[in-house]
Amino acid sequence: MKSKLKESTKYIGFLLTLVSFYYIILSLIQNYNKIEQLLTGEILFFAILLGLLLYTVSQFNLVLAWQILLKKQYPKIKFKIFYYIVGISQIGKYLPGNIGHVIGRVYLAQKFKIKILDSSKSLVYESILVVFAGMIVSLGYFNYYKNNILGINITAFKVLFLATLISILIYLFYPTNKKQRFLNIKSVLTILLLYIFSFAMLGLILYFIQFLLNTTEYISLTKYIVVITISFIAGYIVPGSPAGIGIREFVFVTILSNEIDTSVSLALIFILRIITILGDILMYLISLKTKAAYS
Repeated sequence: MKSKLKESTKYIGFLLTLVSFYYIILSLIQNYNKIEQLLTGEILFFAILLGLLLYTVSQFNLVLAWQILLKKQYPKIKFKIFYYIVGISQIGKYLPGNIGHVIGRVYLAQKFKIKILDSSKSLVYESILVVFAGMIVSLGYFNYYKNNILGINITAFKVLFLATLISILIYLFYPTNKKQRFLNIKSVLTILLLYIFSFAMLGLILYFIQFLLNTTEYISLTKYIVVITISFIAGYIVPGSPAGIGIREFVFVTILSNEIDTSVSLALIFILRIITILGDILMYLISLKTKAAYS
């Protein structure tokens, strides 16, 4: 039963990715001339350079959060080791299936005597906390609704949404036996703040890039943070989509369809995708450079 469910989920994810790709490619073709007018070589260069600097902060946050997740079990392992493991394995998320980076991290962690059970458990907690952090930021999206959602008062909906998050968080991270706790509340809150800050960095990249484009359409930093967070989480949870490619772009362009011209949103998310890919490659190369020290 579980294998059938897993297989069905994989096919659904694959289908969603294909549909998203089709939509994005079609939109790019239809808006090619407008996008070409928005982007020049100089604009693209400065946008990527600025974006890489800010994206590096997100990468450090990811590594630091993982170190905190394993700090209780492995207090002597330094940050640079965790950076090396994440940097080498992170490139695997671009492989089909979107699990290459997970397998890579577990495999490399063994070389530093991190048990498979501990690294696997930490990655499960990481996924949960990333999604939770994303859901918390996504609360901001409800502020754009003036009326109701499905007949439910928006204030009541937000309270219910947040209460559900907190309840699940307590249930997952606070078993009755204190010795069974994988994390304490301070660690949980610190990790959530790190992930929220990372989402803010992605929004900040988009916010700055819009001023580099040849456009008069601008939206707020807060809205960019919220929209890219929702887009990121959508790409994160859809199974089978390598690094959320296609899904993230589809959600981003769709949400902003009534805010800015499609050509602008496509240019923004296209540049952000280039930045994240180059950023991951750069992190991989830096980690690869230090590989000899840990061989």
